[in-house]
Amino acid sequence: MKIIQRLEQRQIISQRLQQSLRLLTLNNLEIEDAIEEELETNPVLEWEPSLSVGESVRPSLAERVENIDWQDYFENASRGGYFAESEDEFDQFASAPGTPVTLAEYLMLQLEVSGVTDSDFELAAGIISALDLDGYLRVPVASVAEEMGVEPSEAARVLIKIVQNLEPRGVGARDLREALFLQYQEVSDEAPPLAGVIIDKYLEQTVTKSPSELAAKFKVSQPEVEEAIDFIKSLEPRPGRAFGGETNPSLIPDVRIELVAGNVEITLLDDRVGRLYISPRYRALLAGDGDPDQETVRFLKNRLTAAASFIRAIHQRRRTLERVVAAIFKRQREFLVVGEPGLKPLTMEEIAEQVGFHVSTVSRAVARKVADTPPGVYLLKYFFTGRVQAAEGPVSVKRVKAVLEDIIEDENKNTPLSDEELAAELSERGIRVARRTVAKYRRELKIPGKYGRMQRV
Repeated sequence: MKIIQRLEQRQIISQRLQQSLRLLTLNNLEIEDAIEEELETNPVLEWEPSLSVGESVRPSLAERVENIDWQDYFENASRGGYFAESEDEFDQFASAPGTPVTLAEYLMLQLEVSGVTDSDFELAAGIISALDLDGYLRVPVASVAEEMGVEPSEAARVLIKIVQNLEPRGVGARDLREALFLQYQEVSDEAPPLAGVIIDKYLEQTVTKSPSELAAKFKVSQPEVEEAIDFIKSLEPRPGRAFGGETNPSLIPDVRIELVAGNVEITLLDDRVGRLYISPRYRALLAGDGDPDQETVRFLKNRLTAAASFIRAIHQRRRTLERVVAAIFKRQREFLVVGEPGLKPLTMEEIAEQVGFHVSTVSRAVARKVADTPPGVYLLKYFFTGRVQAAEGPVSVKRVKAVLEDIIEDENKNTPLSDEELAAELSERGIRVARRTVAKYRRELKIPGKYGRMQRV
């Protein structure tokens, strides 16, 4: 019995962490949707708007929710409805690695433990960087090979043998058919017999022909065709969908950063999140008013625990975001004065070390969040940039990319520079980077390779 109890407690903690990590990833607009959904499903949870626009929500904290003394809770819990977590609990949340936020991060994490050779690792990383947000390789393999300085056959081998075997299945596909077939191969023993044949050779005909026509073509029964088509529909046409993306983000600020009398001031723009609290009516009911039956008491206790966990997760999200943003702009203070020229090299690992969080917690905290700063409105991820060695010392990757853009803009369009020549030009300007690094930055800037930039006469 004791063993069962301990296992159950670990599961509850895991669920809390998962909820906290999920909410941390959301921006303010998404948090509003999450709150609305929680309010609809949990009658114990109530909400009211913030007292005034621009006023930070800083509710008082009630006692911890774990191992609640219910009688004491009913007597002492504040209307604010927040439950203070211990420092150990917060540290557990902030240091939880969880899963990476982006598809590329998730794939790189798998690649790092795959045991492939250094050369295969570098080539696979280059292919991963060329994937779009849906997980597809939309550029020709030959183009990736040229940019990475290898033979097309070598790039194709790494794509098929390494990248396409990473999770989620279907990543690295070059078209819909290949994405679906990669998923089919993983479960082919359990899939309907016709599914593989239809995906491989007749996928388009599932749109243009009826199941009865396909059944006649394959000389099988119509239910067999329908079963295969239902299976195909259950596959994921966009393998990277679950990891979201940051294309066309809604540039509605989540946080405002200002310089006031020389000091950096940070304001979380979450007034619309309002205040969440435990319903006094249900607290009174659980305290004994109305003498509810035991089944009702169990239901309400479960709902109260769930509401308390949700409120704590919202509080943790706010606390984490404040600490991460403060650390970012302690380093990027000069940016607030002069804009991009003042941007310093900065990595998530450095911020994680500074605030004592796991790096994936920092990644979640900045994911899809927007900062309103004196120079303009930016995604928080904009302020992270690796360092590159230059003659005057380390410079940010964004500055290197800006110099690279200038070099390409000024090149002779009849004889564009190769990546190796671009690396030499950067070196002449005091910035030392490898050819493959130049190729990576160029792809990230969405600038074609040498032949793609050549003017056709």
